[in-house]
Amino acid sequence: MTRLLGKTALITGGARGIGRAFAQAYLQNGARVAIADIDRDLCQATATALGDQALAVHMDVSDPASITQAVDQTIAAFGQIDILINNAAVCFLPPLSSRSLPRIMPVCSTSMSKARCSPFRRSRGI
Repeated sequence: MTRLLGKTALITGGARGIGRAFAQAYLQNGARVAIADIDRDLCQATATALGDQALAVHMDVSDPASITQAVDQTIAAFGQIDILINNAAVCFLPPLSSRSLPRIMPVCSTSMSKARCSPFRRSRGI
């Protein structure tokens, strides 16, 4: 299928699990995909496995500079970003109430970073 032909998707947390499944589905529908993940090696392995329309970009969604760098890499490679999938997450299995503030802050930071869209808007002139 080619529903997404000519579109570029940036997928955070794209190296594994649901993020990787998004990447596979978008590629099958004709999109180019930037796979953004904090795990550099797995990110590169996933992009390599998915083919030449997949790009590995290192991104730590809790770091604004890292977000900007990943967006810049994606735009340099594909010209634009049409679709953003905020899939990156941090998960703790023990009850959150049993964690100290320094252990909780990465969860909050990752979740809150999803509201930081300005680097993505630049790609489409919004």
